[in-house]
Amino acid sequence: MANLYRKPVMVTDPATGKKVKTQSKKWWGQFKDANGKLRRHPLAIDKMAAQAMLSELVKQVEREKAGLVDPTDKERTRALAEHITEFRRYKENRDVGQKQVSEVLRQLERIVKTCKWRLVSDISAGSLLNFLGDLRKAKSDDEPGLSAQTYNH
Repeated sequence: MANLYRKPVMVTDPATGKKVKTQSKKWWGQFKDANGKLRRHPLAIDKMAAQAMLSELVKQVEREKAGLVDPTDKERTRALAEHITEFRRYKENRDVGQKQVSEVLRQLERIVKTCKWRLVSDISAGSLLNFLGDLRKAKSDDEPGLSAQTYNH
């Protein structure tokens, strides 16, 4: 069961300087997510808009429970930079050496920048293979491409 409410807040009365308990201007929605956990979200100042937003959130939860929504959809819309930051923390928490962490992330960030990937959905095998192929090609007679070992790394 989802419901709308206004969150109680403490504000300072400008006339008296005392703290007064009042309600927030923004409507909040309370509902249970697909895992049964109680969630609270700030919605909108307008009650009708807040009700529509809450209905949409409840609809998404019901679709997720029914198996109609892929749980990874949210991850596909997050910026790739956020995923890289999480990957850095993962590597550091695994007791991987700082040199290896910085080298892997340097390589990863170079690929992301060169291929112009912004979201996870931008990643394609074709663009990665083109990037790797360009690394192997000789730039000029005096500047050869990367060796097979560096390419594979």
